[in-house]
Amino acid sequence: MARDPQDFPQGDRQRRELFDTVLRDHAKTIVHYCVTRLGVFHGEDAAQEVFMTVAERLSTFCPEQDMSAWIFGIAHNKCRQLLRKRRRRAAIAAAAVAEIQDYVHGATPPSPESILEQRLHVHQQRTQLVACLAQLSAEDQLVLRWRYIKGLSVTDIAALLDLREMTARKRLDRAVSRLKEKMGHVAAG
Repeated sequence: MARDPQDFPQGDRQRRELFDTVLRDHAKTIVHYCVTRLGVFHGEDAAQEVFMTVAERLSTFCPEQDMSAWIFGIAHNKCRQLLRKRRRRAAIAAAAVAEIQDYVHGATPPSPESILEQRLHVHQQRTQLVACLAQLSAEDQLVLRWRYIKGLSVTDIAALLDLREMTARKRLDRAVSRLKEKMGHVAAG
């Protein structure tokens, strides 16, 4: 849960002063950046989330880093995350609209038996996937979950694992290959 900068411990005056300085020096540019990428309504919310993240992570900030680059990195990642969510929601809505239009314009709705059969098939696939995931190493499971369940980018995964992006991409690719191999063995057996 995000902490309000007012909630910093009284003994941590330096951190609070640093946060106040960050707000004073970067608020306008971060809000402008987020609004430009996401529009006014979503951009202002994103900027607020950026500064909540800055407040949470301020203790991890290394003084040798460039403060502006660090904050813009957080803002960039937050905007990308929100844009991915927006695209996913739009795709789901478009699929629902297409299904409704097919039904309204005379397409035959699926029978209850075919719906049940589809759901059973999806359930079996999901069970198979979970079983195969459990057979992978903890590292493989972690990168696969971050990428495909949490929706993190390879850049985000690299940052979380303190790796170069190329190395994180290779780890992800290898984990996907191992999962496909496990899924193939289950399907063949």
